Amino acid sequence: CFACGVTHETPPFQLEMMEAITDPSIKRLMINLAAGHSKSSIGSVKSTIYELCKDPNSMSVLISKTENMAKKFLYQIKNYLTNELVYADTPNNLIEDWGPFAGGEAWSAKGFYIAGRQSVEKDPTVAAYGVGQHIQGARAHRIILADLADLENQKSAERVKDMMQWITQQPLSRVGRHGKLVFIGTRVGPQDIYSFLEVLPGYKVIRYPC
Repeated sequence: CFACGVTHETPPFQLEMMEAITDPSIKRLMINLAAGHSKSSIGSVKSTIYELCKDPNSMSVLISKTENMAKKFLYQIKNYLTNELVYADTPNNLIEDWGPFAGGEAWSAKGFYIAGRQSVEKDPTVAAYGVGQHIQGARAHRIILADLADLENQKSAERVKDMMQWITQQPLSRVGRHGKLVFIGTRVGPQDIYSFLEVLPGYKVIRYPC
């Protein structure tokens, strides 16, 4: 804990989030909770690291309301996969236990390929995009859409409609029927993007009160 320097037990709601995000039987998932509860750290960063350790051939796409925010998630992931100093004060070392991860093809601010990957797919191991961008490549095994909504991009019904149309045309088409699509974020209004996603058929919805 950065606030008090004590290692706390993981709260039950975070365990529930982790289990749902990593459960291969759940293909469509939406999680809503208040800000400041590690939703992005768990949903975008740590679940992706878990997936890479489990399957080096997996391909993930991280999407947020801006490309810069998605690239920050990507930077955190790369830090865990390549920076030995992250584990200086801990008994466990992800790089020693599951790596090495560095040494694959091009590592950039927008995507990277990990070492040890044997897939013939051309798409990056992990790639980062902002809402509205064209998602390059053919497919992804999982797409995590974190913190899509804010007061600015949800202030009109037209903007919400445009975002919903983009979700249908881009992320949904990239994962197909068998890939995983996860939405995780904070509600910003009664008619925001999450209000339309939660009523779609086939979605598991987890909501935590403030």
